[in-house]
Amino acid sequence: NMNIDILITDIEMPEMDGLELLQNIRKLELNPKIIILSGYDDFKLVKEAARLGIENYLLKPIEEDELSATLLNTIDKLENEMRTKIRIQESYNFLRENILYRWVTNNISDEELKNRAEFLNLNLNANYYMVSIVRLLKRSIQDSYDTNPGNLLFDIRNIVSKELEDYGNNIMFATVQGDLVILFSWENEEVDFKSAVHLLNQCMINIKRNTQNDVFITIGPAVSG
Repeated sequence: NMNIDILITDIEMPEMDGLELLQNIRKLELNPKIIILSGYDDFKLVKEAARLGIENYLLKPIEEDELSATLLNTIDKLENEMRTKIRIQESYNFLRENILYRWVTNNISDEELKNRAEFLNLNLNANYYMVSIVRLLKRSIQDSYDTNPGNLLFDIRNIVSKELEDYGNNIMFATVQGDLVILFSWENEEVDFKSAVHLLNQCMINIKRNTQNDVFITIGPAVSG
């Protein structure tokens, strides 16, 4: 499953021509930037290729400068799209964590929460909820995370996520204070509190083993509604 960013293809080819190739690529829901090469100027081919989505249509013999300019423009477009996706994802994450924090601290109206829940993929209809908080204890003055403290929270989050992946339909978010909050939910089954305590203890052990830092973990009771 290779993720191809740019495809340069001829129109005339044995077995499968360029238009068929484009059609099959779109059926597979792949979205590379496509540059078409052709030995003759056929408006129908250009129109059909444009309908399938291409960056440019170059006639043979190919001018190196034209091909180079097309590739550079295509790369610029890819990089701009990537930056836009990152900004959108960051905005989504910020909104989601803000709403989750306001939810667990009871600082959001029912109406606003309901309006945001579907967009943010939050389940408001579970039978039981439970919250746990992971707080980093004072770490040593010198360790491998001093240059970028955000990496430590990222690693802690990954360790906790792996340990709890099959328990309690959990979602995690970070607070502005740098704590990691875990929100568990259950649809119908009874809450196994002992398992939660065991798994969170294992999280503490694995965080210490992998990051050389200690954490303090609290857990609340399972509540309904």
